[in-house]
Parts: sequence; structure tokens; C-alpha cells
Amino acid sequence: MSARGPADDPVRSVRFTFAFDDDGLRLAGRTPRRKAALRGLDTLAPPPGLGVTLEVQAASGEVLHRQVLARALPQSVEVPRAGGGLRRMAMAPRRGVVTAVVPNLEGAASVVVHAGGGATIAQPAFVARGLREGGRRELARVPFGGR
Repeated sequence: MSARGPADDPVRSVRFTFAFDDDGLRLAGRTPRRKAALRGLDTLAPPPGLGVTLEVQAASGEVLHRQVLARALPQSVEVPRAGGGLRRMAMAPRRGVVTAVVPNLEGAASVVVHAGGGATIAQPAFVARGLREGGRRELARVPFGGR
């Protein structure tokens, strides 16, 4: 019986790293992982109306996996108080990074990031493209990538 090494372990999930700045949301990296991803939302139920979600879709558009990206596009920042401590102030950071770990699913063709219809996004890049408010909005779509 031979021992299995790390190189023999299957890719069970993929970490997608997105960066946002004045040009919008773009894929910054894709990292295969041997650990499993957490379970996602029910793909047969309607997507959440608030917040930002990430979906893994088949080439047909079928949703294979969906998850909420908590704090994906923050709409406030913490700033120091004059007397010490911090306070939260409504201000959207101009740049940042968002990561999500998704299952490495058979038939996965693309990863899509959406803003829910009830979500308000104040980052300048999305405001300039008319994506500040409205119905469900697609913020980014990238190929799932090599398996």
C-alpha cells in the first residue's frame, strides 16, 4: 500500500479573489483548494433581495451554487473618535478585496457576482455605470477556470 501525498488530493473547492476599485470589480486570483467549501444557499429559492451574492453557474445559466458575500462592498468605514475609540461613518471605500470559496462542481462554467435589488452601492465605479440602485444587478462575470 503506498502513501498518498498532498499532490494526490483532489481539488474540492476554489477560492476566488475579486478586487474592486474605480474601474469596478475584477478577478484578482483563483486558487484551487483541497478543503471543502461551506454549504451555499438554496439554489431553487429566489436570490436574497439585499446584499451581494456570488453564484456558480453552468453554461446553460443554471445556478449550481449560491452564497452571500458578507461585507463584500462595504458602505461604511470605521474612523477614530477625537476622544478615543472608533465610530462608523457612511462612506464607501474606493478599493478593496473580496474572497469567496466555492465548491469545485462538475459543469461549472462561470462565477457571477450580483447586487440584490434592495442593495445600495456607493462605490464610484458602480455609480458611474448606473449600478447604484435598482433591480438585481450583475457586477462581475468570470469563467470558472481550469479544473
